[in-house]
Amino acid sequence: MQFVRQIAIMLERFGQPVFVTCGKKRQGVKAFIQPVQYTSKMYLEPAVSSLGSVDEGLFVYIGPPEPAIDTLGRDVLVEAAGGKYDVTRAQAISFGSERLYCWAVLKPRYENGEAER
Repeated sequence: MQFVRQIAIMLERFGQPVFVTCGKKRQGVKAFIQPVQYTSKMYLEPAVSSLGSVDEGLFVYIGPPEPAIDTLGRDVLVEAAGGKYDVTRAQAISFGSERLYCWAVLKPRYENGEAER
């Protein structure tokens, strides 16, 4: 379908390289990852990462329909821009019966109190 092809072209052209790992299967894709933006003034001191400014350490992922991160369970690891992220919520966006893309909320993976790099 035309929508799927257009989204795939945009992801390939403008997306950043990302690795999605579930179990022993690791797949490279192109996706958009951006910090979650807050409009509340209570977050006055944002942190800065290589992906941009972030208030709470949450990121939005928009990627291809495969790998279907919305169906892979809680053991999904997303690696991008030198960071490692866990999927906290994911959903596929469909048009009719065709999956167009997946979106997810990512949270940095922590080890010993610090975000993994």
